[in-house]
Amino acid sequence: MQGIVKDFKSGDGSGLILTDTEVEFAFTESSYAESIFSWFRVGQRVVFETLDDNTVVNMRTGGEIDMSLINAKV
Repeated sequence: MQGIVKDFKSGDGSGLILTDTEVEFAFTESSYAESIFSWFRVGQRVVFETLDDNTVVNMRTGGEIDMSLINAKV
């Protein structure tokens, strides 16, 4: 799935994603543990997956693979 970051709380790393179909998903810091980024900005486009219980996992920006920085932390 994809959407934009609607809200991001830098204190605990949680926030909300709004999909292109206007469905909201809450995320936590563990949702982007595999990402090279440690924070996101409001309005930033992201791609993500969900588990059966709508838990957001594998959250990342669309260009991360193209950056060739698989293990880097930014």
